[in-house]
Parts: sequence; C-alpha cells; structure tokens
Amino acid sequence: MSRYLIRKQSYRILGPMTLQELKVALDSLEVTLSDEIAASLKPWVFLDDGQAIRSHYPEVVAILGRGEDFSAVSESMNLSVKGKRNESSKNFKRYPEGKKRKFGTLAILAVALVSLLVIGGFTLGYFQITKKVVAPLPTNKTANGASLYKEIFVRFGSDWQSASDFVLKNQTEILSVLTNEPAYGEKLIPYIRLQAFISGGGFYEGVDSKLIYGSHDSTNCRVSEYRKLWKSSETSWKKHSKPDAWMKILMTHKNWLQSRWTEGWILPKTFEGACLFLAEDAFLSLYGTEPLSVEGEAVRRRLSRLAGLQLGEDSPVNLKSDHPFDILSCLEDAKMEKEIGECLKRNKDKEWRIVFQTAADVNRIHRGDLPAQELAKYFPFTQLDLGPERTIASELKSGKSLVNSLKIAQDQFPQFVKD
Repeated sequence: MSRYLIRKQSYRILGPMTLQELKVALDSLEVTLSDEIAASLKPWVFLDDGQAIRSHYPEVVAILGRGEDFSAVSESMNLSVKGKRNESSKNFKRYPEGKKRKFGTLAILAVALVSLLVIGGFTLGYFQITKKVVAPLPTNKTANGASLYKEIFVRFGSDWQSASDFVLKNQTEILSVLTNEPAYGEKLIPYIRLQAFISGGGFYEGVDSKLIYGSHDSTNCRVSEYRKLWKSSETSWKKHSKPDAWMKILMTHKNWLQSRWTEGWILPKTFEGACLFLAEDAFLSLYGTEPLSVEGEAVRRRLSRLAGLQLGEDSPVNLKSDHPFDILSCLEDAKMEKEIGECLKRNKDKEWRIVFQTAADVNRIHRGDLPAQELAKYFPFTQLDLGPERTIASELKSGKSLVNSLKIAQDQFPQFVKD
C-alpha cells in the first residue's frame, strides 16, 4: 500500500498517510489542493496540477472530488486565481484610525480558492461574483464548528481582514465551539490569534490570554508594555554604539521572520511576529504619524518594515544611512556580495560587528552562498535559533544545491518553511 507525504506550502510536512487518510485530510481541509504530494520514488507535484496528478498519482484523482472533470476544473480555477490577483491584493484596513496594509501573499489566496473543490456544501459559483471574492457576513448564527471553520478558512484565503472581521462578529458562536467542540475549537485558535494580534491588541474577549499566547511568556508582549518601552527608550535612541535591551525586538532578522512558522499560528506565523504587531500598535498610539528625530524615524522605519513583512509587504530600505537598524535592513536586502560589502562599510561601531556579520551570513545562506564564517547556534543578542541556516550552510559546503539543502533543513526543522 502506498504511503503519501503532503508538503504544505506555508507550513510543514504531513504524513506518511494512506489513501484513506489523505481523503479524510482533504475533507477536513487539513490538506488542500494548493499543497504538494509525494510517494516513494515519485516526484513532488501540486494537487491542483491535473495533468501531473493523473500521470504520477492516478489513484488520488478519485478522492479529489471531481473525477473525470478534475483536470478541466483545475485549469479553470487556476485562471480564476490569476484573474482575481489584482483585486485581492487591494489595501485592507488594519487599524481603526485608517492605517492600511497590502496583503500580497498570493500563495495563501490560492489555498482558499482551490480548496472549494473539496469543501462540502460550497460550489464553484460561490466565487463567481463581480466585485467581491467573499460573500457578505451572515446574519444568522453559524450552525456548528465545521461550517464555522470552513467559513473562516475561505475568508482568510481571500483576505485576512475579512476573516478577522468574521471572528469578531461571530464571537458568541466561536466561544460556543471552543467549549462544546474542542476538535474544531483547536482549528479556530489560529484565526482567533489573527483577530487578537492584528486588530485587537493581543486579546479576544472570553478567551484566556494563555490560550492566545500559547506556551510563550506574554509578560512583555503587550501593547501597554511596549508603550513603556518606547517612552523609556526615547533618550537612548541617539546612543546606538552598541545593542541595548530596548532594541531586541527591532533586531529580529528579516529572513528568520519570513521563514519560520509555529503550529497553531497563521497570521502572524510566530509569537515573535505577533509581538511585532503589538509593538507597532504601541508606537502608533504614542507618536501617530508625527515627524520624529532622525533616530526616531529609524526606529519607526525598522518597526514598520518588520510588521509589514508578515502582511506581504517587502519594501527595501534604500537609504545611505549609518544607523544600525538601516544597516541591518541593508544587509537583509542585499542581493549580491558587492552590496553586502557596501552595507558593512557603513558600520562605525565595533560593538555591532558580530551582529552585522551574522546578518550578512544569514543573507548569504538564504541566497545559496556560503557564509564568510561558521554561524553560531543563535543570532547574537536576540538569541533567535539559527539551526536551519547552519544545516543549509553545511549542506551547501558539501556540494548540494540550495534546493536540496533547503529540503534537508525543512525535514530537520518543522518550523522552517522557506519555499
């Protein structure tokens, strides 16, 4: 009997599983058509690639819900996704006062669109509307955990704001599911975190904060605590000759943030990402958009950059600035060795040297180049785990390609999710 592995494009490897177990996973939306499948001695192919599935995994076609029509429907859905890209990447409000973010992660959009092929009770016509991808919010209570979860899942695939609004509007039903249907309650937790951290300040009424924050210590990850941090550090913004405690969250490395995911989280993908949202909320509540000192603007740039990365924004910091945060951003954005050298030349303080050297080497590794020196186990000062990067570097050094090195790192570290 064949055993299958499923690779989730933004998450992890599932399996091995039997054909029947795969069918159950498809029915429950644990696996969707935007995921990849592989079996022993066979290649990885996307479940929505009708031709490849028929060629390599004909036994899987029957459980995908469309039988002989699968290939045609798959192609139709792919065209539908392309046609809605521009509309689905419009700006969505994140803050009540009108601050906007653009959600450009098209891979996540594709998840929900193609997943309609396996969602019972929905039809392809659900998305055949002219100006909106999702239907209006329902006025009646959602019947049960299954339908509630599917509704949120589809909305998130279109845009995170719709899913967040739905979680807020259907609070009574969600709390009921958490109490009476724990299996679906567990599936709803990532979306509760979405609402709590993106637009709720880190809480969701009726749900214990320990459940929202998971196993992490939330003591310092609060809007109120970050307000204190920013106010107390104002006089230190100019004194940046060496890393200081208040800088820690701003030194979260871009490549690390983009390539980590913790099970039970969806947007943000990690606890560290959630804290960045709350830190930015606190900063905005204190300073709004008013002009700050040169150093204050550097803090704002770095904070906005790191929070925005999680919403699909990746705007390079093209400033010839010698502020440590701008140098760090410069090293993260460098696309070749010459650029790394130019970024490093801006550093005037030896206390930052090891931080910048590590940042440069992490950049090199993620691009498939060998680091200048052996990486430590953790990023200096922030103590972010660099296990996946160390593995990639080791495999690159042995002569493996970047693609194969990434696969090995993903197998060893479930939280490492770089495509």
